[in-house]
Amino acid sequence: MTTNLEGVISCKDSYFKINGKSRLVISGELSYFKTDPIEWEDRIRKLKANLLNCISTYVPWGLHEREKEEFDFSGRLDIAGFVELTKQNEVLGILKPSGYVCDEISGGGFPSWIWAEGIRTRTGDPEFLRYLHRWLDTITPLLKGTQITEGGNVILWQVENEFGFGNKPYLFQLVHKVKELGIEVPIVLNNGDYYAEEGLLGAVDYYPTPGPDQIREVSAYFQNYRETHPDKPIFSQEFEAGWLNTATSSDVTTMGHLPRVWLESLTKLAFINGCAGLNYFMFAGGTDPGMQPAKFFPNGYYNEAAIEEWGELGELYYRYKTTHAQLLSFESLLVDEPEIMTGTEVKVDGVPPEVLVNLRGMQLLSFSNASDETQAFTWESAMLGVVPTRTVLLPMETKIYPLHVHLHEGLKWIHSTAEFLYRDSSVCIVFGEIGRENELKLMWNSEQLPHAADSGAVRTAWCDKELSVTFTHQPEDQWLSLDTYRIMIISRERAMRTWFGPEVGGKRDLLISDLYYAEWFEDADQIRVEAEPGVSHELTVIRRSDASMQQITYMAPQHSSPDLQETEMMKWDICQDWEAQFVSSNAAAKRTKLGIPYEINGHNDCGYAVYASEWISDGEVQQLLIPELNDYFDLFINHEWVASGKRTMKVQLNNPVKGKNHLTLRCYSTGHDKDMALDPALSGMMLPLYVDALHYEELVSWEQKMLFAKEQKVKMFEERDQLLSFHDDGYAQEIGIDIAALGKETDNWLPFEFGSEGMLIKDANIDYTGSGEVLNRTQFYADAKYAGNRVLLEIRDADLIYALYVNGRRIAAIWQGWSNWGFENSPKYWDITPWIQFGERNQILLRCLMGPRGGGVLQPASISYYKAAIEGEASFIPLASGIQAAIEGELGTYEQESLKGFATKQEGSLVIAKSPFTYSDWTDAVHPMYIELEGVHDFTLIYVNGELIGKYYPGGYQRRFYVWRSWLKEGDNELALVGKFTTSPLPCITIGRYHVKVKDHIQLS
Repeated sequence: MTTNLEGVISCKDSYFKINGKSRLVISGELSYFKTDPIEWEDRIRKLKANLLNCISTYVPWGLHEREKEEFDFSGRLDIAGFVELTKQNEVLGILKPSGYVCDEISGGGFPSWIWAEGIRTRTGDPEFLRYLHRWLDTITPLLKGTQITEGGNVILWQVENEFGFGNKPYLFQLVHKVKELGIEVPIVLNNGDYYAEEGLLGAVDYYPTPGPDQIREVSAYFQNYRETHPDKPIFSQEFEAGWLNTATSSDVTTMGHLPRVWLESLTKLAFINGCAGLNYFMFAGGTDPGMQPAKFFPNGYYNEAAIEEWGELGELYYRYKTTHAQLLSFESLLVDEPEIMTGTEVKVDGVPPEVLVNLRGMQLLSFSNASDETQAFTWESAMLGVVPTRTVLLPMETKIYPLHVHLHEGLKWIHSTAEFLYRDSSVCIVFGEIGRENELKLMWNSEQLPHAADSGAVRTAWCDKELSVTFTHQPEDQWLSLDTYRIMIISRERAMRTWFGPEVGGKRDLLISDLYYAEWFEDADQIRVEAEPGVSHELTVIRRSDASMQQITYMAPQHSSPDLQETEMMKWDICQDWEAQFVSSNAAAKRTKLGIPYEINGHNDCGYAVYASEWISDGEVQQLLIPELNDYFDLFINHEWVASGKRTMKVQLNNPVKGKNHLTLRCYSTGHDKDMALDPALSGMMLPLYVDALHYEELVSWEQKMLFAKEQKVKMFEERDQLLSFHDDGYAQEIGIDIAALGKETDNWLPFEFGSEGMLIKDANIDYTGSGEVLNRTQFYADAKYAGNRVLLEIRDADLIYALYVNGRRIAAIWQGWSNWGFENSPKYWDITPWIQFGERNQILLRCLMGPRGGGVLQPASISYYKAAIEGEASFIPLASGIQAAIEGELGTYEQESLKGFATKQEGSLVIAKSPFTYSDWTDAVHPMYIELEGVHDFTLIYVNGELIGKYYPGGYQRRFYVWRSWLKEGDNELALVGKFTTSPLPCITIGRYHVKVKDHIQLS
């Protein structure tokens, strides 16, 4: 145990103290399990080259324990090896080994087998805690030695993730558990300050909606947080650095393109207003291979991240690097907790009302454009000693101007109209737009004026001891030296491509360039570069030892290879009979009943599976209801395709035979939802099938009452398990939530009805804001003539979380929010037959957590009566092993055909198409490979050398799939596609490279 913990890592003051020194924590999320392990060190080094000093990652339980009691920490799951690499590269670490992680992976990181056991996750359920403790008993000792207190580099440890349900005992139980296992570093919980009074670090996840109107809100947010938490670091565990996408979204993210200048402004505004640290989420995009993504999420994670999924550096990377250089140049000022002033507190004249002004410690002045138009203005300030100065701001842009800053012994920076990039005791760098004239004012405090020299186009004028420097930014670098101190004057483009060596004694070696990527070696005599082949670059090198300057012309080597070109794959071997052979052989069949999910049948891997059964028909036309089948399906009757659908469907069967009919349902589960803390949406069939609808009735008239408001809820659940109260009637009654009794009350219920357009007419007397809870109830009469038939309740839409009760009996608890990711306007069915009282009135009651859309039901519910259910014996056959056998040539018959003009022998057939390709891993170039699908109209699984790498969704944004080098072989490789192919539109499958950069070294003299 560490005897002086606070001397190593402390978060008890406004800023983090690491090894006794106050530091800004600039961290980036880099998920080891979403990254090709071959590329781990490359990504780590590129984060470090961006001047980040920390790397964060989740550690998902479910990936490491796919099979019960079988743990895997090898290959891409070698978390200990990944953390060791971060340490070797001298960056700090944040580890998040939890039960629930979210991270848009299947089940939120829980192992899939846990759902088959009926365990109530994210609660104090003893069975859940037993399994979770076993995981913590495994992972914590493995990573305990990575703590900075034990000679490692990990400074923070997170338990759980975004747990906003007020369940303190469960969280504290986890905290105590990991402490007992030897965790000494501060434990962080990313749910604001709710837990801060317990001595834990309450962090925030910060994702403001991009827009000019949000600029002032961002500034106010951090200032208010600082005022209410003066003795704690403001830390954003997830700080907006892009946004995610869903599999079916056609845009780059679900919020569209996030402007790069907006994301850069967020960082500047956060730190200038008191933020102590942030973790960019995600700094590096990632890949969720195969079935790893959560339900309705693509394999590519975080488009347009600073480092793209395949490793390419985007505009945001360079903007962030520029911002980090600025901030770290003033780290000592920021962590000294100087006063923060904003708006009219800062006496600056000439600033338009659309521009927000912030001032930190009288030395860092920032302007932020809170409009969607460019703002050009001339400002001055007697308070700050600044004469009229010209500033131009793009929409949502923030610029930081240093004032009265010490540069070197005897030399002081007064202010400049140019932007500031970097400073140390030997050199500083300013930058601006090419062709724009700027001015820099300096003060020399020594009796003897310095010797001045410059590159030729810099104009200087002394007035007593004040030096005015005037310059126009050029494509070429300019400089001014005052004795031994050097000032570099460069363009914005070259500022963004300036590369910084390791800090030694407060100084860094500098490379000013237009290079795509450069990295200083530790001995500072070599620079590793990645560059466009055959392109010439003008470089300026400044050495930290003496600020000496060397200008170099560097020509990147040429590189050309035919296999780096995009190529359409034309030669295909196609197999159509593998599935029939596999299913008929019953090689993997399990006897079950219709309506039993994958997981209960012992299959946890989602993907394709088949239910095969029979039912007796009278030969008449019948209506068939598929009430809930997650997620997609193909229906075959008597071996003929009938329909394909998503989750639920009503189908008219026109030609059943009299007597026995064969029924096959092929299901495709896209994954588990990213949060299944309540009754989970499992894979495949959740209910049996129903035939012959007898009666349908809409439930339009409802009553509603407030159960408790947000403030009451916080007090009620301060030391209680809110989620468990949705699961367990006995537990709920113990804390005063007796739903059966409340359902019988007559007072304080407010009636409402759905309008003609199906919208809820809300009562003005009910406060729908916040996150309190409401009760909603309705009644219906169940005619005795339907006794013996099946009764289904359909709920089309209810807000957020609800628990369902029928005649006082709890039926289920649901988090309806997951439906918004892929099941919009899709109903949820419940077979409530066992709880119905025929010949009497029956009550439906929903206990709802109020969300952003209000509280309760948002569309009419309905009651349906069906003559019978098809729920007999069935065979359950997962198809994954059959697909693998067919790809390997052990099953089915292949014929050479083209995908263009290809026609299946039977509609609905699941086809396997294979095509060879060659690959060369050129060690002298970066050339990440993709497979692109165009003109493919149905779901398609993508295999490379037998490895399931991706899932294509028609109409979704992701059409290119990054192929890890770990999956490729030198020479011959094989691509296999599994899906339903048609002639219209014409499929076009290509392989190519995202970009090509040559790798080289520059030897310095």
